[in-house]
Amino acid sequence: MPGKRVGDRGYFISPAVFANVRHEMRISQEEIFGPVVSVIKFRDEADALRIVNGTAYSLAAGAPVGASINPLSGSFNWTAKNVPVPSTNTVVYVVTDDGTPVMSDSRTCRIVVLGPPRIVQVNRSGPNVFLTWTAIPGVRYRVVFKDSLGQPDWNDLAGDVVAASQTATKTVTPGPQQRFYRVQAVE
Repeated sequence: MPGKRVGDRGYFISPAVFANVRHEMRISQEEIFGPVVSVIKFRDEADALRIVNGTAYSLAAGAPVGASINPLSGSFNWTAKNVPVPSTNTVVYVVTDDGTPVMSDSRTCRIVVLGPPRIVQVNRSGPNVFLTWTAIPGVRYRVVFKDSLGQPDWNDLAGDVVAASQTATKTVTPGPQQRFYRVQAVE
């Protein structure tokens, strides 16, 4: 429907409405001077977002083996298997639109892979034992124990520890017998 003059004063024009427009059509991709409305059909909310955003996500060359990105949502996924510990891995995210002219941008992210917590020091002072382990600041850790390695399950020690630095420490009051400890990062 072509736009028509609205009222008898000024130059107010009603929008021209274009139905059955597809996203790849020029009228959908370019800015048009004047009051124009394009109607584009979509299947569901995800399809509408894909059309509106009109972007595709990808990873530049050199991404870690096994890294992937969802081309529609930009959701990044990578399980660091067989990666040296510690290591720094560089990922370059690329986003490209489908407009005219095509435009793109990229951002670089560095992912540091660290090993699991490792107990580095055990000190005893009176009845207490102080366990110190390697840590990542801000991560929550839990100390678990067994009285015998033959026991099937580990027991939690009360009171998780949130690391404030590259190491964390937990004070433990051991029982009357030998104990085995390990440290877990808690999600």
